[in-house]
Amino acid sequence: ATHKDHMVRTSARTAYLCLLRLENDQVRNATIEVTHAQEIPRLTDSLRASWASMTLAVQRGERDSFRAALELEEDTLAHIGELLQLRMPELTEACDLWDSE
Repeated sequence: ATHKDHMVRTSARTAYLCLLRLENDQVRNATIEVTHAQEIPRLTDSLRASWASMTLAVQRGERDSFRAALELEEDTLAHIGELLQLRMPELTEACDLWDSE
């Protein structure tokens, strides 16, 4: 689940990205494992949910709902961008798998 408070999400994401940058192989590998098992599927689900919400909001003419869904999409894409900027093959290869879904 995504926390509703933007500052909480940002803080959690910063801590998570720091774990991926650590020089400690055990911690980094465990974080990569969690990324594959939980984070990438969550990000994928988040994008799909935001797109579905945007579609529904447009159909119903609900501007506020559309904006909320758009913010979720932007936040999710920013998170994916941050993961890709780490230039870790373990993560970029996992993102490549999205193409095969």
